[in-house]
Amino acid sequence: IKTVFLISRWTVYSDGHNDDGPQSTKRTFIGSASHKDRTRVSSQKAFAEALEITLAALAKSGARVYLLEQVPEHHALVPTLLARAVAAGTDPASIRLPLEDHLERQSYVVSQFDKSALPPGVVRLDPASRMCDEKGCKVVDGAITLYNDYQHLTGTGAEWIAPLFEPAFEEMAKGQ
Repeated sequence: IKTVFLISRWTVYSDGHNDDGPQSTKRTFIGSASHKDRTRVSSQKAFAEALEITLAALAKSGARVYLLEQVPEHHALVPTLLARAVAAGTDPASIRLPLEDHLERQSYVVSQFDKSALPPGVVRLDPASRMCDEKGCKVVDGAITLYNDYQHLTGTGAEWIAPLFEPAFEEMAKGQ
């Protein structure tokens, strides 16, 4: 295996479900042999440990690793937010996740990506660089929604972040 893409809803494993989302009563904390209790603190330690082990193993294998940071995760169903905006006569383009909310939600995971001193061959890709600006993180492109729900992109949403993957696919096409 020459190329690996690591893609996840990372914060569910480090911090549980978004407190405002539909899964707010469910806690999806992870554990490990050394971090058995299913709490946020233990889950974060298990996450950091597993990330380091995984990246080291992939580096040892010689694989080129692309680590996709998490797509901005919204607090409510995006299609519902858009329907309410239209019903209220509000421009759907005005519905945005504040960039600060995205950065806060991702803070622990990003700190681990920063801290882990990524091994050679690991490239980070950040969807927020394509989806967010100083006004916040977009949920529509014209009249087309970018999200199916809270965090899953539609085909159009995937097209928005596709340029992030172009260098990887170019390398793969060259056989690197």
